[in-house]
Amino acid sequence: MDIVFDKLKLYKAPFSGKFVLCLSAKAGESSGTCQLKGIKPARKDKDLKLNLRLADINAGQTCTFECSLNTEKLLRNGSMVVDRISGKFVVREKGIATYNIGNTWCYSIHWHTEGKEYIASNDIGNKKLWRRDISLTL
Repeated sequence: MDIVFDKLKLYKAPFSGKFVLCLSAKAGESSGTCQLKGIKPARKDKDLKLNLRLADINAGQTCTFECSLNTEKLLRNGSMVVDRISGKFVVREKGIATYNIGNTWCYSIHWHTEGKEYIASNDIGNKKLWRRDISLTL
């Protein structure tokens, strides 16, 4: 099955000008990165569409990620990342994980899974059940 990162909901950002957001994720042997440029903080919550998919993931695996922010000006000058947050969550059918860093940065990552996965615990005799939707809770 694949895990699809739908959006990042930005509640609060540590910058007042335009910035670049980078999300890198890894689960099992699969990894990927998504970079969004030209983001302006809004006075209200802002949904940022992510274009990130990790393939061949199993329900129950841990997905680790790193989300970083930097100003466009600093990136043009070759500076290092200013703000970076690492986190993890357990892969489920779909979910939302919210991260809050002090009083300056708060966001949620929204994801869902696609594809089939065999659920061994659903064996009934010799009959194997396949489920398209894996439903577990955070």
